[in-house]
Amino acid sequence: MKFSFAKNFQKNIPLLYPVFCEKKKIVPSGLRPLDQLVQKLHQEKHFEGKPGEVLTKFSETGKMPNRVIVFCLGEAKKLGAPKTLEYIAGALHEASKEKGSKLSFFLPENLVPYAASVAESFVMTN
Repeated sequence: MKFSFAKNFQKNIPLLYPVFCEKKKIVPSGLRPLDQLVQKLHQEKHFEGKPGEVLTKFSETGKMPNRVIVFCLGEAKKLGAPKTLEYIAGALHEASKEKGSKLSFFLPENLVPYAASVAESFVMTN
């Protein structure tokens, strides 16, 4: 399935939301309502925070998209281009199960050093 990417968040467009996990703890990505949701899912053992893990969650907040696809990138210091590609490919595979052909992607500050790998991942897997 080919995706196009929205320039901003919209309720009806799924959001790809990457998170890092350091020492079995989720590192906040920067969107407070979603960080709180991911922390809750982690505490309730619905999302373990394993590298490559993907979870589709229907957002409980009116401020965010209806569907959020959370995926874990593992530890920031262990991330590189091949792993970025692998993890984003897994998230896009999950997203392909959704209706529609548009996605939004949140690029957290701690992922900025890998922005080129992120962009390449989208091109290669799309």
